[in-house]
Amino acid sequence: AVLSVDFRSSWGYGSDFATGYYRSLGQVDADEAVAAANWLKSQSYIDSNRIGLWGWSYGGFLTEMVMTTRPGIFAAGVAVAPVTDWKHYNDWYTRHRLNVPKEDAEAFRKSSPVNFAAGLTGKMLMIHGMQDDNVLFQDTVQMVQKLIEAGKQADVAFYPKDDHSISRDDSRPNVYLRIMKYLYQWLGD
Repeated sequence: AVLSVDFRSSWGYGSDFATGYYRSLGQVDADEAVAAANWLKSQSYIDSNRIGLWGWSYGGFLTEMVMTTRPGIFAAGVAVAPVTDWKHYNDWYTRHRLNVPKEDAEAFRKSSPVNFAAGLTGKMLMIHGMQDDNVLFQDTVQMVQKLIEAGKQADVAFYPKDDHSISRDDSRPNVYLRIMKYLYQWLGD
C-alpha cells in the first residue's frame, strides 16, 4: 500500500491549512506523518512493523526529522537532498519561517535534524547530488558526521554529477530504482 499525504502547506488548501510552521519547521508536519502512520496501522491489511516514508528536498528534511525525533514509528526512510541544518539554507526562505539564527537560535535548533541524530531508529538512506546548489551537499555530510558521533548507522548514496533534482538521463532512473530497492529491502517480504 502507498499513502501520499498532503502535509500542511501543500498547494491548494488555503491559508488556514498553511499555518503552524512559524519557528518550528518539521514539528507539526512530523506529527502529521505520525498520524498518517497510525491511521495505516489501524487498517487490517497493513503490517505495522513495515511502514516507511521517503521524501525529496523538504520531504527529505521531513523524513530525517521523523526518523530522528519520532523513533519507532517508521521502520525505514529515504531522505533525498535534505536540509539537515537550516542555518546553512537560503536566508530569504528561513527568515520568513524561522527568523534568523542570531535572534532565534532555538527555532533553528529544534527544526534541524542534525541536532537529533542520536534519536535515529530504523533504517535510513540519505541521497544527495554533489553539485546541489539549493540544499548544499554539506548538509548530508554534516548529518553523516553527527550520526557517526552518535554511534548510529545510516546508508548514503551520492551523485557526483547531479544537482538538487538528480535529473541527468542516467541518474534519474538510478535514483528512483535505489529508493524503491531500499524500501523493498527493509519493508518488503
